[in-house]
Amino acid sequence: MKEEKSIVGIGLLLFAWIKGGWRIFTIKELKSKPMIRKESGMISFPLETQEEKDGSMEGTLSRLIDEEVGNISEQVYIYEMVSKKFLIHKGIEIFYFYGIFGGDYRQNFSPKDDDIVYAGWWTLEELLAFTKIRVEVLPILQHFMKNGGLNNLLIKQEKIN
Repeated sequence: MKEEKSIVGIGLLLFAWIKGGWRIFTIKELKSKPMIRKESGMISFPLETQEEKDGSMEGTLSRLIDEEVGNISEQVYIYEMVSKKFLIHKGIEIFYFYGIFGGDYRQNFSPKDDDIVYAGWWTLEELLAFTKIRVEVLPILQHFMKNGGLNNLLIKQEKIN
């Protein structure tokens, strides 16, 4: 019996220090995909599916930054790929990276992906309180916070400055 290959998804928790606190880069979904319980209007951090042309998770991350954040990779400091595998959808393994945005957070972010639009920089509390978030958001953010999340960012930010 042939084993079916899992699809790999990559998330990016991209943070900026804004007005005395950490905020996360968010996008708004414009198209629904019922198969993965994604509805138009949902808010999320950027998520992308790995494609063969990417070659690796890092390659997918690079494409995600280009397509969903904008061509600003020199302003993004990635610190870690979290090796925990999230199995939120049947046949899809999701991993996430986290990092800090080192540029001007007020700039006009223009994702190339026509399925989404930039939704702004939100506090984690605002994102988790929003009624229409993607199903991936809660378990990934809970894992991030449980494992030192924002404290790790403070340590990493000191290395940038």
